[in-house]
Amino acid sequence: MIASRAVNVLGAMSRMSWIVFRCTAAFFHFWLWVPVLLLWPGLAARAGEGRRAAVLRHAAFVFRLTLQHLGATFIKVGQILSTRPDILPRPVIDELANLQDKVPPRPFSEIRTVVETDLGRSLETAFASFERAPIASASVAQVHRAVLEDGTVVAVKVRRPEVPRQVAFDESVMVLLARLVSWIPTVHLLSPEATVHEFCFAVREQLDFRKEAANNRRFQENFKGDPDIRFPALFEPLCGEAVLTMEFVNGVKDTELDRLGLDTKRLARIGARAILHMVYSHGFVHADLHPGNILYQPDHKVVLIDLGMVGLLDDTRRNGLAATILALARNDGRTVARFLYEGSPHKAVPDYAEYEADVCKLVASTQGKAIGDLEMSVLIGQVFDIARRHRLRADAAFTTVNIAMLVVEGLGKKLDPTFDMFTFVQPYLFEVLSRAPELLRQVVPEAAPT
Repeated sequence: MIASRAVNVLGAMSRMSWIVFRCTAAFFHFWLWVPVLLLWPGLAARAGEGRRAAVLRHAAFVFRLTLQHLGATFIKVGQILSTRPDILPRPVIDELANLQDKVPPRPFSEIRTVVETDLGRSLETAFASFERAPIASASVAQVHRAVLEDGTVVAVKVRRPEVPRQVAFDESVMVLLARLVSWIPTVHLLSPEATVHEFCFAVREQLDFRKEAANNRRFQENFKGDPDIRFPALFEPLCGEAVLTMEFVNGVKDTELDRLGLDTKRLARIGARAILHMVYSHGFVHADLHPGNILYQPDHKVVLIDLGMVGLLDDTRRNGLAATILALARNDGRTVARFLYEGSPHKAVPDYAEYEADVCKLVASTQGKAIGDLEMSVLIGQVFDIARRHRLRADAAFTTVNIAMLVVEGLGKKLDPTFDMFTFVQPYLFEVLSRAPELLRQVVPEAAPT
């Protein structure tokens, strides 16, 4: 017992030393380059940006590298932060999107122990064969190809054994850091400690694979009547807290569609329909959508994978989101500003009139443009920039949904350059708001009954 505690204490001290070392190295890395960026105008000029922008871009780069070196918890938090343009400026968001969650795999003996402990049986009893080398290895889990007794090929996701303890320790460190920076007046307004708890909760949710299995089952139920949208089938007896066994999905990413000869316009609309149904019909949204988690099959089936993180929308949030986006499409800046403000869990706007004026100015700048010429991703990103400048933090569910929609818009335009998300989404918005006529009257007076 004493020896075990000593090992744990030494491990914690080692981990803390590593965190302090990396943060110190990042501090000096940043400040050593700042004078160069400020005193050598040509360096910024070649990148087509001013000195301030160059310093921010450099800070984002150092921040991303630091998270990369600190491991699982910090990488996951960084990935979640990359979906929050209401908290961080665009250069930082873009840099965090490049976080690479790839690490060397754990020894196979450790993986065997995790699988056998979680399933309560030997590896040879559970699987006819189990490949020792993983086909993917990330900071939280690695995936192995295996074969069942009936010959079915499966993908087995196995949680790395050290992760739960490391995440718990890292969370305590991040909370301590958040409390320290809270003493800075301007940072305090952003509620850093509450933000850290929120993000760490999202990370912990992804550590229990039973929750991902439950998400999978709910998605399967929600889309059981849709012929085009699929999710990996689960093999329930071989799933647990640290092991998830699913069908091995044969599909390609969007970069490989040319060799399949698929109708990309059709795929763009299938993907958009899937996300809009999640948001406006089900209120249950895949919150880790990026091109790598969307696979395409030869029969025009779209398969969504990696279902550990989801966003939930109750009717109030769904209605508010629909009203905000519809107001944006109708060039109604005051309504956009009001719904964004009313839906915020943290309001510290020093001057609401100035905030509203900035939103109205942005929305007014879109007047006269054809809907097909507008990009929802750019416009919503600019709205979030205004919210952040005025110390308004958006509802996490709101930003999760918008990121999902922006990913779909980006893929839609890549698959079909004529794809118009604003036009495609409006029937869904009217359908939601038709169930809330008072709210609809505020956005579209002529569309609601009197």
